[in-house]
Amino acid sequence: MKIVIANKEHENIDDIKKLLPPFVTIIGAVTCYEELKEIVITRRPDVVLFNMNMAQDFIADPMIDCPYILAVADIPNPEYLRLGVEIRARDLLIKPFHAERLNDAINKSVGFIEKDRRDKQKNDEGSKVQNSKIISFFSTQGGVGQTVMAVNLAIDLKRVTNGSVVVVDGNALFGSVPIVLDLYNERSMTDIVASNSQSDIEFIESMLLSHSSGVKILPGPHEDLTMKVSDLITILNTLKTAYNYVILDLKKMFVEQTIDILDISDIIFVLMSLNIPCIRNTNISLNKMRALYYSPEKIKIIVNEFNSSSEIEIKDVESHLNWTSSGHIPYDKNVVLQSINEGKPFVLHQPGTAITAAIRNLSYVVEPSFQKDVPSGSKGTDKSDEKKGLFKWLKK
Repeated sequence: MKIVIANKEHENIDDIKKLLPPFVTIIGAVTCYEELKEIVITRRPDVVLFNMNMAQDFIADPMIDCPYILAVADIPNPEYLRLGVEIRARDLLIKPFHAERLNDAINKSVGFIEKDRRDKQKNDEGSKVQNSKIISFFSTQGGVGQTVMAVNLAIDLKRVTNGSVVVVDGNALFGSVPIVLDLYNERSMTDIVASNSQSDIEFIESMLLSHSSGVKILPGPHEDLTMKVSDLITILNTLKTAYNYVILDLKKMFVEQTIDILDISDIIFVLMSLNIPCIRNTNISLNKMRALYYSPEKIKIIVNEFNSSSEIEIKDVESHLNWTSSGHIPYDKNVVLQSINEGKPFVLHQPGTAITAAIRNLSYVVEPSFQKDVPSGSKGTDKSDEKKGLFKWLKK
């Protein structure tokens, strides 16, 4: 059992420590209410031994996700009974008390905590989201608009389906999902791993940022050293039980860790620009995915920054890759840059643009049943001999 001691007086904290039974683990001792709130969020204690000298702080700024509270009063005071109710205390211990009294209160808390956990587990089982999807955005190089596409698709999916959507920033150190949405993040995946809460949906949701569109955001880890791919996979699978769509903005590299995440993805959007290096790397990635026996329905190639005057035509690329693209995102530098710089997704603030229409088509790729009669994305025109010559560099 994990316990936090909260008391504004240091010496009182030491007195309490001497009375605690050996089966409890003290994960924190705080003298400030703000510190208590922080440790409750990040460490998830089972019980807080809460001195009534912090009661007014709690009432002024109550903890929403409050653990089991055992209140401690330094002196008898009838007012503490009323305050105990307001701070949601399960028991009130008035000094002086012996170790037996404290142990009895803690032992009673064990039974209540276990019952609460069983009830929560039953509720969670009954409320799990059915047919949810993990959608991973993957590309072989930077600068192809992966984060922008992931964020705008998330918002559009929310509008089209009215389902629950969460975007997970899988890029350590340089993750930019919150920036694209003009959101400030103090916490991230790092806090989830540090508290060993990868399977705790309630704790994970306390780490999420909320966008005005209704989409939730999980910021990426602050540093690679604290994150294992197994941690990220557990977090994704946990989110999948509570959200219709879990959209992951993946790192831009094809390594073993990436493969583990792609394995659990229901849809992989492979973003590609019409330039020789990107096409070549996309071809290599597709060959790896074929070797892993990914179904064609799982892999969706998206041509980003499509320009009808491009020297390379989409038909030629599709022929070379032996794969039909699922969408073409038109080149619109002004709209995209304005969206990024202002933190305003273009699907919300530029609804009449071609790029917004292209994102809507991607939503229909994810959920074809919602599709209406809309024009398909732009297709390449007939290839010319000169354009075919560009692909001689991709033969090997």
